[in-house]
Amino acid sequence: MSIRVLIADDHRMFREALRDYLSAESDIEIVGESGTCKETLQEAARWEPDILLLDIQLPDGNGIELCRELSRSHPLIKTIALTGNSGSLFIGEMMKAGARGYVVKTAGEDELLAAIHAVASGGNFLSRDAASSLANGFRNEGSGAEPPLSLIGRREKEVLQHLAQGKSSAEIGYALGISAGTVEVHRRNLRQKLGIHTTAELTRYAIKVGLIDSD
Repeated sequence: MSIRVLIADDHRMFREALRDYLSAESDIEIVGESGTCKETLQEAARWEPDILLLDIQLPDGNGIELCRELSRSHPLIKTIALTGNSGSLFIGEMMKAGARGYVVKTAGEDELLAAIHAVASGGNFLSRDAASSLANGFRNEGSGAEPPLSLIGRREKEVLQHLAQGKSSAEIGYALGISAGTVEVHRRNLRQKLGIHTTAELTRYAIKVGLIDSD
């Protein structure tokens, strides 16, 4: 029986090259492609693939949130991150979100095939670069590096931006068209994802990553 694969990446040329390569394998069938989070959700629901090859950076959101959502709504779909991001924080967050594999785009074709077969068989897989990055991340834990902005979703970025401008939850809710309670949920998620626990620290983080000006 073929392994049914969905490819989610915003670069059409990369998707086409990957589709042509994987389609040459006798036990792999490419059932669909997508270039955004929205399209990926639609294609996942349509095809229910065995494997989703998912880039972390997509135009309308990030793969971490998308992987988390798919893990809840389509638990039988096994996600493999296929991305240029090799940072240990990205890897850790993707695996926490439910990904079963992580392959950096610098990996060889043999590693990608190994990942697909391993994950389809119920296992997990890290490419060599991903495993090395994760190990280095553990060794350097506590070095003071800022968490990457891509750990948080689009709405959370908006909440953080307004929060760093000194607005209350009620003011943020009014500006974004959501309830103050929903804003509080986003604030809690921001603290958990970034490991930052006060409004002052969140404001400093927003300045450091360029969400707002320091003036």
